[in-house]
Amino acid sequence: MFYKILLSLRNCQSGRLILRFICHLSQLTYLISLVACLLISCSDNKTKVIPLTGVSLDKTTLTLLPGEQYILTPIFSPENATNKDVIWSSSDESIAIVSDEGVVTAISIGSATISVTSRDAFMQSVSVLSFVPNENNDLSATCEVTVIPEHIPVTGVSLNHTSLTLEIGTSETLIATIEPENATNQNLIWASSDESVTTVSDEGLITAISEGKAIITVTTKDGEFTAKCTTHIVYPDEHIFTVSNAEEWDKAVNGIRLSGNGKSYTISVTDDFAIHGYLEQTFGDVRHITVTIKGNHTISLLSEGSLLRFEFTQHIIIEDIAFLGNDDNPHPLIIGSRLCMYGNASITNNGDWGVCIDNNGEFNMFGGTISKNRNGGVLLRRALNFNMHDGLISENTTNGGVRVYRSSLNVNMYGGSIIGNTSDSTGGGVSVGDNTFFYMHDGIIADNTAGEGGGVFNYSGRFYMYGGTIADNSAGFGGGVCGAFYMHGGVISGNTAGRGGGVFAYTIIDHPNDYQTVVLGGGIIYGSMESGASEHLANKSTIYGAALARYSIYDKVTYQWSGGRNVLPHNDGHDFYTDYTIEPRYKKGETE
Repeated sequence: MFYKILLSLRNCQSGRLILRFICHLSQLTYLISLVACLLISCSDNKTKVIPLTGVSLDKTTLTLLPGEQYILTPIFSPENATNKDVIWSSSDESIAIVSDEGVVTAISIGSATISVTSRDAFMQSVSVLSFVPNENNDLSATCEVTVIPEHIPVTGVSLNHTSLTLEIGTSETLIATIEPENATNQNLIWASSDESVTTVSDEGLITAISEGKAIITVTTKDGEFTAKCTTHIVYPDEHIFTVSNAEEWDKAVNGIRLSGNGKSYTISVTDDFAIHGYLEQTFGDVRHITVTIKGNHTISLLSEGSLLRFEFTQHIIIEDIAFLGNDDNPHPLIIGSRLCMYGNASITNNGDWGVCIDNNGEFNMFGGTISKNRNGGVLLRRALNFNMHDGLISENTTNGGVRVYRSSLNVNMYGGSIIGNTSDSTGGGVSVGDNTFFYMHDGIIADNTAGEGGGVFNYSGRFYMYGGTIADNSAGFGGGVCGAFYMHGGVISGNTAGRGGGVFAYTIIDHPNDYQTVVLGGGIIYGSMESGASEHLANKSTIYGAALARYSIYDKVTYQWSGGRNVLPHNDGHDFYTDYTIEPRYKKGETE
């Protein structure tokens, strides 16, 4: 290929020189060298050419709205380069255009690349001896231009949840809503206050890691508006906590407190330890939960308070676990509403009551021991039911084995033993009142002592004996039973008292017309039955076919005998047996 070159030189000593060359491409280098020599020789001041080595731009990225402009400024290296002429271009002039002065104008939404290239890019240097073609890519630069719609600022953000409770291992996605919906910048930043409890992804996916609480915060990049969601991470249903020390116990208790309503948990105790007493609810205010505490180990009380406190929708089951109080504690060792006791569980050595059941609660005793509690064994205070199927209540003092206080409930004794308890006042074994019904179907009440009612004291309730044994109790009045009494079976024997070793009945002092009725419809009484009241009470005492052995009746007791066997001591020491019927006797104006 041949090139035609016209060269005009001015300011030479010889004046204007016009040169015409026709040469092949392979001869171009030599031609340019020749021209350079001519230029240098013709120059009056011998000017040196400083080549350009690099070009850059003041911006590498631009974000513009349609119609906006920006002047890009090229930066030359070196600053004193001889040739600073550049060429501008756009990769997509439908998005953005650029003028010869570097003015970029945004046309429409999208992206385009603006390029700047030096006119000196073809030549690196010129000398009198040689010409070297440019191989330096730094003689051009680019800027990425993004054209966006008109900016609409963010005014706020909200979440679809402000609080969440999740089980460990589960996930849920929070949905953030930016206001207004058409805000230009929709970017968000997510963060968790405690990633050991809850983590959150860039898309708002939260994952429950461990029990506890963490706050999830979302922040808008535009305006830095925030919204928060508090996450409570709980254990799943029927979770088993393994506990060997006080720290693990506290973690289990706190986990249950946070876990929500209607769940079941087991605390498996694997070693002995001591904890501080509770003066408020152990498991907080969660409702309808069942907590089973089991293990052949002992939890001891370190300070004043209760080892367990729970409200009426919380069902507590203790199995084979020992709860040990201290003599100085003025609070019940266990106080709550719904309690079940199994196996070898024990509640012992407390300065106050062993167990207090209140708030319409229920206590089912299927085994275990309640003993050596200084203020008494079991207090039923505003409770509904106490069902004793098995187990032992023994060696409790001050108020005896079982006492009912301000309750309208049923006490059912199906088995078990109430033995060796002491009351300073009434009811060494069991004391009932306040319209309580005590049904004794089986079991043993024995070796208890009290001022009145060594075995059972009934003040204003009802005592029905269908079976079981009341034996070897002692009292000032009513060694076996003191108070209103309906006997349909069972045995009362070996009890001692100043008056009424077997049974003592009397009028209620504050209500002289409310008679303490004794009705015998079966069973055996060994000992005496005594009335310390008037004939009004005596007329209310009725015997229906009971077997009375070595029996005596004092204080003008008037009774109705309707068959059965009466065994009375004979003067010569021989027993006299007879079957007979005594017609009822009534005072004037009275009816049966």
